[in-house]
Amino acid sequence: MGGTLNVLEFCRTQEEKPCIIFGGSVRVFHYQPKSGIRTMNGGGLHAYDASKAMSEMLVGSYLQTYGFPGAIVRNTNLYGEKDINFRRLVPRIMEGVFGKMPLSLQGDGSLQRDFLHVSDAVKGMVISAEHVMNAPRGDVAISLASGKLTPVREMGQLIQHFAGREGRITWDVANPLKDRDQLPVDVSAATQLGWAPQLTLREGLERTTQWYENYFNGGKKQ
Repeated sequence: MGGTLNVLEFCRTQEEKPCIIFGGSVRVFHYQPKSGIRTMNGGGLHAYDASKAMSEMLVGSYLQTYGFPGAIVRNTNLYGEKDINFRRLVPRIMEGVFGKMPLSLQGDGSLQRDFLHVSDAVKGMVISAEHVMNAPRGDVAISLASGKLTPVREMGQLIQHFAGREGRITWDVANPLKDRDQLPVDVSAATQLGWAPQLTLREGLERTTQWYENYFNGGKKQ
């Protein structure tokens, strides 16, 4: 969050206010099962969720107070080519599929996530920037998602299928994952701007799997 504040302070000192597009996360929302209420996450299961919520509040306050053109774009679970952060889910699975050692993942894979290819997220952020540059200044929030929840196990099976390497991913069902299913994401603000995802999960994962296959077979300098 300190880095976000530094960027905002730099923008505040500029004579010509730049357009700020903040890449947030749909995990800022906290679901209260008994009431069915979705609220901003003030105390979710993970510190990551809370940090995203706090950063979003900080950005929103700067947009409102100092009149920057800008928007908060809440992304769902992004994946795609050239992501070599192997702590993230899709790169970890790719490493298990194409690497020397198979991968065992915590839980049974039933947790559901909304996966969006990074190219669709980039298009959504560009469209958002174009919109706010011509709109009244202030705090604009836009969510980007595919609109389809997929169990993590199914996503892993698709990757193994496209790689032709079934059986490389196993599940540690005796060690359940302390997390929650993702909530359905309201993307109406984005669709009103003319945005819609262009790649299905199958199309995006097939393309992404091909890139990782090349990466692990000698193309690591890409």
